[in-house]
Amino acid sequence: MIWLGRRTPKGHLKLELTKTVDAATMCHRIQAALGEKQEVKLLQTMAELAIRRVDHLAKKSHTKEALQEALQHSPSVASIRIKERRDANQDVKVRLPVREAAVVLNAQKLRMQFSSFPVAVAPRL
Repeated sequence: MIWLGRRTPKGHLKLELTKTVDAATMCHRIQAALGEKQEVKLLQTMAELAIRRVDHLAKKSHTKEALQEALQHSPSVASIRIKERRDANQDVKVRLPVREAAVVLNAQKLRMQFSSFPVAVAPRL
C-alpha cells in the first residue's frame, strides 16, 4: 500500500503510494488520524502536453472543453499556457496528471471548436 516513506529536509514526512491505492481516500484517512493540527497534501506526478498551431481565436475555456470531451470527465488541469505565434496561430501547453495525459495522448488528436489538432508531449527545456 505505502511504497516508501522518508523525511524531507524540512522535516515533513513524504509517503509514496503504489499505483493500486486510491490516493484521495488515503489522504482523507491520514488527515482524520492526525487531526486538524497537521496538514496533509496530495501531490501527483504531472506531465506537460503541447498542442500546436491552434486557431488564434481559441481560449483556455475551449481547451478545457476539448480535454473534457477527450477524457469523458472533468480534467484536473494544473495550468494552461497559450503562446501566440507569428503566423497568427497559437501553441498551447497543458499540465495534467500523468494518467490523464496518457489518455489524451492515446487519442493523438484533440478536437477544439471545429478543428482537430495533434497532441504531443511537450519538450523539456
